[in-house]
Parts: sequence; C-alpha cells; structure tokens
Amino acid sequence: MRRRAGLLGLFGLLFGVAALASDTEAGQVTGEITALTHEGKTIHLAFADVQLTSRDTSLQRETRGDVDGRYAFADIPPGRYEIRFEHPTHLTFVRNDLVVRANRTLRVNVQLLPEDFSTDESPADSSSDEPNPRLKALELPDDE
Repeated sequence: MRRRAGLLGLFGLLFGVAALASDTEAGQVTGEITALTHEGKTIHLAFADVQLTSRDTSLQRETRGDVDGRYAFADIPPGRYEIRFEHPTHLTFVRNDLVVRANRTLRVNVQLLPEDFSTDESPADSSSDEPNPRLKALELPDDE
C-alpha cells in the first residue's frame, strides 16, 4: 500500500513538473492600441476587439483592450499568428506575420485610423516628392 502511494506521489510530482515546464514554454503578446483623430492627434483607443489566430493550429484567442487601449494574451504556444484589431468607429487592421517564441513577450502596438479617414490626394497622384503629412503609419515598432 505504501509503495502504491509512493508511486502515485512520484507520478503526480513528475506530471506537475511536466505541466509547469510546458507553461514556461508559452509566450505572450501585449501592446497598446491608439487612434489618429481627424485633427491629427494620437489618442488611446478604448475597448477595441483584438483577435489572435494561429496560422499553424486551430488556436484562436480574443480579448478587448482596456480603457487605456492596452491588451494582453498570455500562455500563447510558440508559432506563427495573425492578429486583428477591430473597433466600430475605426478601420480594421490585420497583421499576419507574428512569430511568438517560447518564454518571450512580443509587443505589438498599433494605431487605427478613423473609419471615414481620407486624404485630399493619394500618394500615387501626388506631384511632389514630399511625403503626404496626412498619411500616418498604421503600426508602431514591436518591442521584444
């Protein structure tokens, strides 16, 4: 009886260590969502929906940004992912080249444009070599 209890205890200990090791193999994806106003100001965009989808498996996670535009996904298995940002009053932004690594935090910051965002001239029609100051980058640099 003692031997059986000892074996069960050893099995439980080994199983717990294996589960702990697998948890530490996961990565995280965090970031901040901002928006460009019609006046050209950058603000925090509250309550945007964020969807993370694995390109390798069927894993799909969803979250909503907080009042300051921050979001986070924890315990994400390493692999290739697509991330999608949606908000009712702003244009959807999708990035499909994320690589999550074990024990790493991938930071993805984005800036969404208003749904009715437009510019007076398109870059292709511009007669000037100067960049159009009303066109802004949609994505901020990642921090790893």
